[in-house]
Amino acid sequence: MTGSLIEDLPGAICSTGPLPFVDFMRLALYHPSDGYYATRVPGHGSDYRTSASITPWFGRLVARHLEAMWEALGAPDPFWVIEVGAGLGDLAAGAMEAAGPMSDALHWRFVERFDRVRSWQRRRLGTAATSAEWAPRLGEPPVAAGCVLANECSTTSRSTPSK
Repeated sequence: MTGSLIEDLPGAICSTGPLPFVDFMRLALYHPSDGYYATRVPGHGSDYRTSASITPWFGRLVARHLEAMWEALGAPDPFWVIEVGAGLGDLAAGAMEAAGPMSDALHWRFVERFDRVRSWQRRRLGTAATSAEWAPRLGEPPVAAGCVLANECSTTSRSTPSK
């Protein structure tokens, strides 16, 4: 992919033949310059809002569950939450604000491809951004203890529908 989405889409079809829907959606959503997520950040004032961007209560409820997981693992420090599809970072902000006894151990990693979205997330977290980091893909770098959190994100796995 080197050009615009309008240029790359026909090029992909010409080079590989018919494009499966999952590949079309991957281009439409994640094209480096023209994809949906490269040009807008979901959340407040966007095309849609998720539960986490409507109220901080969703993040607070997630913090309760994270605390239970942290305790079940023996209160590891650090305790990593890896969030995929974080939008503006509202869920992380709500959970980090309500972290209670695990707040010193809690670290957040956003899996985010786009610098523009990363910038919005840093701003949303404010001072809590010192306990956060960003990675372009899941699993890099690996963490010792924690969980993966994906609230309302798309998947790129291929599956065969059952008949």
